[in-house]
Amino acid sequence: MSELEISTPQSVSPQPAIKVTFREYSFFTVSEVATILKVSDDTVTRLFSGRKGVLDIGTPEKLRKRQYRILRISKAALDEFITEYGGVQ
Repeated sequence: MSELEISTPQSVSPQPAIKVTFREYSFFTVSEVATILKVSDDTVTRLFSGRKGVLDIGTPEKLRKRQYRILRISKAALDEFITEYGGVQ
């Protein structure tokens, strides 16, 4: 984990520095996961939409406009899917 210290300027108020900790996250695109699983991009979108660990950063569907989806799939979600459906015992 990497740490970042954010301190306020002395003119504002003399408060201690705030420590923010960032975790290392690894996310895959739909096409990367499709290559790993050897399926189409549409299949990956259908299988992973709504699962825990998947970021859906697209736009919602509107009255006359279809939904634009951008999925980012975490490594943990991919590993969970592979163990769940991959037949690993």
